[in-house]
Amino acid sequence: MTTAHSAPRDNSDKPVIWTVSVTRLFELFRDISLEFDHLATITPIQLGFEKAVTYIRKKLATERCDAIIAAGSNGAYLKSRLSIPVILIKPSGFDVLQALAKAGKLTSSIGIVTYQETIP
Repeated sequence: MTTAHSAPRDNSDKPVIWTVSVTRLFELFRDISLEFDHLATITPIQLGFEKAVTYIRKKLATERCDAIIAAGSNGAYLKSRLSIPVILIKPSGFDVLQALAKAGKLTSSIGIVTYQETIP
């Protein structure tokens, strides 16, 4: 049985995605960027709101970005102020379960800390 493999993409041909988070999702975005490096150029940015808008506008003057991924009020703020597509995400209980499964392969002692609301 043969399997089809697509040819490796040239780096200039890969989508360029910037992920933006103040703190909470930054590490998750950084980990994802490593996992999907062969499919897209993903750059995590650890800034929020107006600082992120200023930084992104300056960066867009010299660099390509196809889309931005952000969450919550920070994502909504960016979406209303930037001219490039901003994809809003909302981490779910399933995302937490996936992270727990991944962490469970590394250690048997895992803790969860939430802020202001219970994980759905």
